[in-house]
Amino acid sequence: MTKQELIKEVSRETKLDQETVSKVFEQIVDSIKGNVSFGREVTIRLFGTFKPHIRKAKPVFDFKSGKTVKMDDKRVVKFIPSKDWHL
Repeated sequence: MTKQELIKEVSRETKLDQETVSKVFEQIVDSIKGNVSFGREVTIRLFGTFKPHIRKAKPVFDFKSGKTVKMDDKRVVKFIPSKDWHL
């Protein structure tokens, strides 16, 4: 499902116009991104948790040069689904 398809479905279910649903969706995503970028976890009950995580540096092979180089630490986001979430 694409973002636009999700917006259309929520719009249809809530009887709100797509523009309003789109603005709310964007604000939710921006809030999650902002909080995680400041090192905070964001938990949505019955859905899951977004956690900031640092992937440790590791050696990787550079195919262009044919040498092994060290990759720096990288900040990433981990999503952990809720245990109460069922398909």
